[in-house]
Amino acid sequence: MDLRDAQLSLVQDLLAAPGSDDGWRQFLEHLCGAVDGSAASFIAHRYSDNRASISVTARTDPDALALYQQHWHQHDPWAHSPRAPRLRTGDVVIGDALIARPTFEQTAYYNEFGDRYDIAQCLAGMIEVSGDGLSCVSINRGIGQDRFDDHDRALLSGLMPHVQMALRIHRRLVGAELMAANAMAVLDRLPHGVILVSKTGVVLSTNGAADRILRLRDGLSVERGELRAGTPGATTQLRAALAVASAISSGSSLRPGRRLALPRPSGRRSFSLLLAPMPSGGTRGEGAPGMVAVFVSDPDQTVAIDQEELQRLLQLTPAEAALVRSLVGGLSLEEASVALSVSLETVRTRLKDVFMKTNTHRQADLIRLVLVTFVVER
Repeated sequence: MDLRDAQLSLVQDLLAAPGSDDGWRQFLEHLCGAVDGSAASFIAHRYSDNRASISVTARTDPDALALYQQHWHQHDPWAHSPRAPRLRTGDVVIGDALIARPTFEQTAYYNEFGDRYDIAQCLAGMIEVSGDGLSCVSINRGIGQDRFDDHDRALLSGLMPHVQMALRIHRRLVGAELMAANAMAVLDRLPHGVILVSKTGVVLSTNGAADRILRLRDGLSVERGELRAGTPGATTQLRAALAVASAISSGSSLRPGRRLALPRPSGRRSFSLLLAPMPSGGTRGEGAPGMVAVFVSDPDQTVAIDQEELQRLLQLTPAEAALVRSLVGGLSLEEASVALSVSLETVRTRLKDVFMKTNTHRQADLIRLVLVTFVVER
């Protein structure tokens, strides 16, 4: 297949990729075949805190992926080459132009990691470059394979505008607009109750699970449009927690949102509430300042989330997946530390790594992502 035919075939893959990880994976698989690569990945490097994330891969050994994200990204000689910051969005570069082959072969990255997993050569197309880092599509070869050449570079160069356009479409499809159009259909499938509350404390909407919980009137109810707990004291706590989360949403507070346990008059185990400030300023009028999403977990109603599937969906390590599963199940960080038999500091470190991999910043956002992702995948 000549250069033009290969590019046209890959452009067809890109047209089908937005909105689906499988579509992107197929594109990377075919890109590997077109340039005889051993593996391909979408990688984002952030220089300020020396972080890296890999969103989609093809032909990548899972052990190599885990090791790279846990450690070796910090020593990636291509990403951290003095020449890397000079690259611009749309550029395509062969690894040998970033670090000379003899020098590369002397690095610990190559000798202890790259050679073992056929990550000894690199061809990379810059998707986005900023002062703080870069994101790229990266194709690798083993040390014994032919070197990447100008033909390979020309093929990827011709694809870069299409890659960037497909990614912009993908972000719109999986972002706020798609969620706004389908929010209630998705929320109604969640096993947790979700209650949307306005800045003034008025309940705006509920999903099916929340409706079932509220109908019980066992520790949580709606009275005159307001969300209330089972006792005056618990209601006061709930109002205070909602006020904090609402202030975060409207941008008038830097205090974190809260997790709250509400006792139930029936004597059954308390409801666990997670209050998530909602982003404001949506393009369709959604997300008015001060809105709060209240996630309600009934500990007597278990959430059947398979840990291995969670690990696959979010590309987590087994330890990270176990932590996320514990948090989704309603445990606090302290409780998760005990349940997983690790220190609280280890739990916090793992959670920071999970935030980085999932592009979330708070537990509420992470749990919301897990619930929606798990339900949608099913």
